[in-house]
Amino acid sequence: MPIYNKETMVDLTKHRLVNFIFGLIGIHKTMSNTDNAIGASFMKRFFSTPGKALIQSVVISTFVLTGCDNRYQIMPTCDEQISQTDFGRFTVDDKGAATDLSTGISWYRCPAGSYFDRDTCVGEAFRLSWDGALEYAAELSEISGIDWRMASLEEVRSIIIPGCVNPALNPQVFPTVEPVNLWTKTQRDQNNNLKCTIYTYNGAFSCRHIKTTGRPFMLVKDEDSLPAGSFELADPSPLP
Repeated sequence: MPIYNKETMVDLTKHRLVNFIFGLIGIHKTMSNTDNAIGASFMKRFFSTPGKALIQSVVISTFVLTGCDNRYQIMPTCDEQISQTDFGRFTVDDKGAATDLSTGISWYRCPAGSYFDRDTCVGEAFRLSWDGALEYAAELSEISGIDWRMASLEEVRSIIIPGCVNPALNPQVFPTVEPVNLWTKTQRDQNNNLKCTIYTYNGAFSCRHIKTTGRPFMLVKDEDSLPAGSFELADPSPLP
């Protein structure tokens, strides 16, 4: 049995729904023009109120799949859409700082665990539990003297770029962020074991993820928490 990805399954579903609708219309026209009393009676009953309700539900489902859910539309990648000199609303430096001029928040341009060097990120990003990510940010802040913290859901959503994907981030600002579910600092459920993640591929998010799962995350700091003349993360190694 062939294995289809999500996009293929959606395309197949749309194709089948459209064929089903046009098939019903064709049957209706054919049987309405025949002298077959049984067939005509059947189609009359089928296209009565219950039949119309069925067709309406199919049409609505097709419309939703084809026109309303932007997650399944074919979209260009951000790497294709954004030029190599376009940093958007960010100012960047050669030590890994990217400051969002609209919010004043500074981002470390690499996922936690990797470090910035020569316009890219070196090393493998950490995949920590939610609690582990908080602890890492706290210990890094103590060692560096810079008030690092894990980015919140609202903060990561603020840098998502609508209209492009894979990931939906500016690749000039965040050169190695992959299409993954990132931990965020946000919790929206009374269950303390469930936390919020955001899918960098397209900006979709969920607050129903078990916090013990290892995931990458991004580090941010507020504008007034950086000591003058120092930003670079000198030691990207995991903290004990």
